[in-house]
Order: sequence, then C-alpha cells, then structure tokens
Amino acid sequence: MNVWKYRHLGMIVFSVSLSANISIPPSSIAMRWRRETLRMMLYMGIPCVAFTMANLPFASETNIHSIRLSYFKRTGVDPFPKEPDDTTRWVATFSMKDCNETSCKFEAGSRISGQMKFDLVEKADKLGSRLTLETPAGLETVMESENICPTTSPQCPLLAGIPYTYNFSAIVPDKPSFNYRPMYLELLNGTARILCFKWYIRINEIDKPPTESD
Repeated sequence: MNVWKYRHLGMIVFSVSLSANISIPPSSIAMRWRRETLRMMLYMGIPCVAFTMANLPFASETNIHSIRLSYFKRTGVDPFPKEPDDTTRWVATFSMKDCNETSCKFEAGSRISGQMKFDLVEKADKLGSRLTLETPAGLETVMESENICPTTSPQCPLLAGIPYTYNFSAIVPDKPSFNYRPMYLELLNGTARILCFKWYIRINEIDKPPTESD
C-alpha cells in the first residue's frame, strides 16, 4: 500500500473505526489493515508538545531555558524512540536564549539562536527542520531546512546510540509588537512531523512606535 497516496483516507478510516466501534473479524488481513491505518495516521504528523515554562528547570544562572521532552511518538520509520516508560529519561532537550519563566522576548528583525539535543535509536540519513511563528495574519515560516545534517554535531550519517546536537538560528520577523504568540520548532521526516516543540514569544520593535505628534 502506498502510504503517502492514501494517508488522508487512512486517517478518516481510523477515526471512524474508533468512534463507531466497528467490529472486524480477527484475521491476518484485519490485523494488517489496522496496522496500515494506524501507520498512515501517524504519517500525517504528530501534534506539537506544549510546555509551561514556569514548571521547567533552568540551565545554571544563564537566561537559556531548557525544555525537556518526555512525550514522544514514533512512526514506523522515524529514527526517534517511543515515549519512554521512565519519564526521567529525557530523549530530547531544547534550549533557547532570551527566555524567562513565561515566554521568550525577542526584538523584531534580530537574530535568535537555539539548540536541540537528541538521541536516535535508528540510523537516519536525512532530517529536516522548520521554525514557524503564529502571527495574527496566520502561520509564517521563520526558518526551514530540508537537511539538518550539516549543522549537527557529530555530522551525518546520524547513527543510533549517539547523542547529537543541532544548532539553528533565524531572523525574527519584522512585525509590530505583540505578546504571547505561539512559535513552533519541528523536526521532519520528509513532510511528516515527527517532533514538535511549542512555546510562546513576545516581539518588541527595536524602534519606538511613532507618537501622534511625530
């Protein structure tokens, strides 16, 4: 079965099978059907993991706030582990500068940087990333890379059992000031989202807004 061709249909079928509680006779065909529909649904991408920054630890005395991931999902081919049974075993961490207990504060047009650390359980030849900002006008892509291998340490190929560090930077959109808008960092396997962090940012203009007398 072509997962990509039928992935939308697969998600619909899986949803119906849950809500309507359809009974399927136990057989190898039925088991394969269930595996394929679940696999297709997961290929649609997983939801972003939202964090309450006030409940998370800080990194020493700096203003780098580390978000630690304890919720994880895995598709059939993605190189990340399943949700760990032991929630103290962090499978990925995310750090961002200029953040405090409630949000990250950036200047419009400035450069921001962050870091993600993760371990793989399967070899990966290529992973992509995308940083998006939810503005009042809609989602805006701040940074996108089809292959993060050149910016990982160690570099590709990404092997199982080795900790990797991914550093990224982006320019904050030159937008008017606003408070507490969602920002998302995704890791992608092709077009499928396999990992997503969500946090809130504030943007302040570098120049003060004009007054009525100007």
